[in-house]
Amino acid sequence: MRVVIDGALDTVAALSNAGFWTVLAEARASAAVHEEAPFAVRQMEGGQVNVVSGAIDLVYRVGDGWLIVNYKTGTSGTTGELDERYRAQVTRG
Repeated sequence: MRVVIDGALDTVAALSNAGFWTVLAEARASAAVHEEAPFAVRQMEGGQVNVVSGAIDLVYRVGDGWLIVNYKTGTSGTTGELDERYRAQVTRG
């Protein structure tokens, strides 16, 4: 039983020090914040019009711009592999 309790306490300690808490505090303090914000963008590809649509997990105003937060649950892989896997979702085309 103690092993389970120790594991749970380790998990709580790790989560309490995670960087996303800073992001969430900053978002709460923002004058404009949106969760699950829908979007659609028209793009030209090879002479054809395509519409890319989805939802932004969290977006909020920071100074003169916006900060987009894209939460991920699929975290198997190195930081470099994850950056490469999800880069297209957050870069300008």
